Amino acid sequence: KRNLFIRVELREDDGDIRRQPLEAIYPRDPGLDASFQKWGHTQVAAGARVACYHDEIKLSLPATWTPNHHLLFTLFHVDLQTKLEAPKPVSSFMCSTEFIVFSFLPLLLVSVHMDCFELIMLFNF
Repeated sequence: KRNLFIRVELREDDGDIRRQPLEAIYPRDPGLDASFQKWGHTQVAAGARVACYHDEIKLSLPATWTPNHHLLFTLFHVDLQTKLEAPKPVSSFMCSTEFIVFSFLPLLLVSVHMDCFELIMLFNF
């Protein structure tokens, strides 16, 4: 069994993998911090054989899109190990993450058809 969560980010392109994602994700609790974030995370599906997510991640799309803009979904496993010598239950967990897999969703596809560009926007995935 795995403890899985998904990180979602909006990327302009992947020409340089060291480049940070766009700050376009609304915070989960807007009362604490009103600025955009680089990543959005789902809840951890702890110990589930089949992970099911109902999280909502809201993002602000750029005014001008290119075919390189895409959403990147990265799946992580969270390893929770209990320390026996810890005196308090709150501090008794060590947490480490392990990369599992990633996937992407292009926001704009450009296809050539009869010498003109047809723009197709994807909303369902």
